[in-house]
Amino acid sequence: MNRETLFESISMLDEDILERSENKKRRNSGRIIITLGTMAACLALIFTLALPSINKPLESASMPAAFQSGIAKYIESPPTDLPFTKADLMWLSQEDIFNKWNTAIFSGTVTKLNNIVISFKGDKAYRAIAEIKVDNIFRGAIDKGDTVSVLLPCPISGGMLMTGTEIISQLTLGSTGIFMPIEYDGSAYWEQNGYTLKLQDVAPYGLADGMRFAFLKSGDGILFARDMYPVISEAKTLEEIENYIRSMIK
Repeated sequence: MNRETLFESISMLDEDILERSENKKRRNSGRIIITLGTMAACLALIFTLALPSINKPLESASMPAAFQSGIAKYIESPPTDLPFTKADLMWLSQEDIFNKWNTAIFSGTVTKLNNIVISFKGDKAYRAIAEIKVDNIFRGAIDKGDTVSVLLPCPISGGMLMTGTEIISQLTLGSTGIFMPIEYDGSAYWEQNGYTLKLQDVAPYGLADGMRFAFLKSGDGILFARDMYPVISEAKTLEEIENYIRSMIK
């Protein structure tokens, strides 16, 4: 399997994540498969500190199918006793990051941020959904002013730290930055505990991991996985990031 190393996820992914043709399964493990030639996921070691509440909207008929059916629900905070799991991100070159999944790329502001729980016949997986108002488009079928719902690879709680999600776990309401989510289609799905869930039934977009697909503006400067982007490791502004992105997607 060349240099790619798949990585584990709490109550979702484990070291046995394989392509759809593989047969090995575990009752308490799950997998996301994005049939674009490969897959991505995230999550690992989790330390729970303080858990601030996030207002959750009511499920309605206008929401994605997983919420209408009750498979997915909004919650204020994830549990404080999630299991500890160790993992590594799959290896990607800088060219892979921009071209492997033909991600949408845009800058914008987070206008809503909600934790969710997804039930897989008794198994529970905790994530979050961010709604981002688009300011500028670099790639993708999105217009300026659109609001894009993006499934995050971890729940959002102020005191929660996870390896593999150190960047996106710091997202807050009002955060601005550049985001590079995958647009889900019918071939993107999540399997866990014998249940298959289409990812587009949860949100139309999702991040492949919580490190390499977001550049966030913070009070301390630009927050991103600098060691994974050596060309711009010293970048201090979003404008520098934008110029780099344009050069990578020409």
